Amino acid sequence: MAVTAFGCQDSPLAPAPSVDAAVVKLFVSCGQWIPGGAVCAARGVYSDAGQRDLTRESLWESSDASLATVNLGRVTFVAPGKVTIRAIHQAFTASDELSTTHPGRP
Repeated sequence: MAVTAFGCQDSPLAPAPSVDAAVVKLFVSCGQWIPGGAVCAARGVYSDAGQRDLTRESLWESSDASLATVNLGRVTFVAPGKVTIRAIHQAFTASDELSTTHPGRP
């Protein structure tokens, strides 16, 4: 599992994108463990090097809903196993892999 420093909030270190900038890359980071699951964030990098949190604007998918479900980046573990969590924003897709050995615990 990749855990990055993107987090769910806009980073004070990254410049905000200009109004006419376009998304050029999407990142997903999952790493804030919560009871029964995890929180993932989607972050867009724009053509002017600005960055913005796209978590609420992305469509979220789990590779296997029998193992984990996801809604707006909030993952709920259902059964033990490895699952890929994907965010889709415009034409971009990014993912992170999570695993749990016990339902409800990472």
